[in-house]
Amino acid sequence: MFSKMRLAKKSILIFFLMPLSSWATCDATIESIQQGVDNLSGYHSLQRTDAEKQLTLYTTATDDCTLYVALSSENNFQFIGQHQHIPYHIASSSSLLSGQVSRIAVEDGQASFALTIAAGTPVKAGQYRDRLTLQLMNENNEVLDDYELNVDVNIPANVSLSLLGFSSSHNVVNLGELVANKEYTMLPTLKVVTNADVAIKVDSENKGKLIHTLYQSRFAIDYSLIMNGRNIDLKQRSVKTFSFSDQTVFLLPLKIKLAQFQNQAAGHYSDTVRFQISPLNY
Repeated sequence: MFSKMRLAKKSILIFFLMPLSSWATCDATIESIQQGVDNLSGYHSLQRTDAEKQLTLYTTATDDCTLYVALSSENNFQFIGQHQHIPYHIASSSSLLSGQVSRIAVEDGQASFALTIAAGTPVKAGQYRDRLTLQLMNENNEVLDDYELNVDVNIPANVSLSLLGFSSSHNVVNLGELVANKEYTMLPTLKVVTNADVAIKVDSENKGKLIHTLYQSRFAIDYSLIMNGRNIDLKQRSVKTFSFSDQTVFLLPLKIKLAQFQNQAAGHYSDTVRFQISPLNY
């Protein structure tokens, strides 16, 4: 009878001890979020490496907590601006991306991750934003704390103009023998690298005339310039615009066509044409 009583007492003690262990709670909060390397604003689509903004979340928690951070994006992991949506992803050694939520394990009281734009992504200059919601959760998927983070990205306009195949910013074109009404196609090609809409200004020093080296304006030959199939009025400064439209590199071939002429003096004729590029609306 005594042994039976002891067994009954033990069973009662076990019954009460098991729920006490399962009721243990994890007291954890988000203490701070600190930013590390951030090169998103300097991104351009011709770079060979990804651009990223590094972030580290710090927590305060008891020792027996198993935690992770769930990240959700207001714009489904896209930076949205006036011109386009820029996709990005969450990079972390301990992350799992599932649909619109990324989960990152908390280790030693912190979770590090990066917002990453993949190299080669076409991006137009402008202001972009997304809002992240960070939820600190325990192993039972209970939300212990949350934090909202606005991420602003400013991509500045970046444009360049060069002559394809030439390292210098200027070049001398020799047309050879000048023939009336002839079109000359063996000219350099302009190479435009841009992440914005651009304007190209074209100036002719002699207002669209090839001037004799010795006799100057006494003997002149009119000519027209054709840039990427578009006639350029050289009698005054001309401005041609080009839209970005996910195209980072423009190749603009140049041609020259001489007007009708006769009884011109023998010798050398020349003109200087200048090209200047600038971004639009920045």
